[in-house]
Amino acid sequence: MPASSVPSQEYERVLVAADVPVLTDLLRSDPASATAGVGGSPAVCVLVLRSTGRPEDVTACVQLLRQHGAPTDADAFYHACERADTALLGALFGRSCCCRGSVID
Repeated sequence: MPASSVPSQEYERVLVAADVPVLTDLLRSDPASATAGVGGSPAVCVLVLRSTGRPEDVTACVQLLRQHGAPTDADAFYHACERADTALLGALFGRSCCCRGSVID
């Protein structure tokens, strides 16, 4: 994972809190942080698995990370499914994410 100029503990705090304004500023000043991980895990996974923020803030943060090139993986998908949040799944995998034969828009 690429290096980021943001201290790992600060980045982790922003992700766990799903702090949209701070993440927006962080990505504006350090776009590489979107693809940097926390403790060996991709940022999106940390966000989806550990965030204590409001569901709409988690989704907004995922959208911000994805817009800046953050990868997703099977772990992010699994934990998004546990949240049963179709908006989050759509943010992770785009508008044409299929679930049980229907398309999430």
